[in-house]
Amino acid sequence: KIFGDLLKYGSMWRVGANQTTEVTFFNDVMIGGTEVKAGRYGLFAEVNADEWEFIVHKAIQSWGTANFDNEDVVVKVKAKTEKTPETLEALSMTFVKKDDKNLHLVVGWENTMARLPITMK
Repeated sequence: KIFGDLLKYGSMWRVGANQTTEVTFFNDVMIGGTEVKAGRYGLFAEVNADEWEFIVHKAIQSWGTANFDNEDVVVKVKAKTEKTPETLEALSMTFVKKDDKNLHLVVGWENTMARLPITMK
């Protein structure tokens, strides 16, 4: 059991293992109504049973959450959790295109997934 057990509800997660997961945007994007400039960012999430709060962060060279500092937060976005169509044995992430301007970063593991909406500028 991953969520609620290995990853305790209410805890900060580096959305991966060991080093913080990095996401790179080659163009400016909008996330949660906030402009995010092209560049490299760390991805964190506070996990709860019914929703996660994704956190896009400036500190990409970090090991876990030890270097997490609210000063480096670019944007926080809450996302409802969903049941995965099938059990995911390993942490999985994919971008899903919604239309010409919008996509979701879908993060899933075990039987739970959440979507981070991203709008291309």
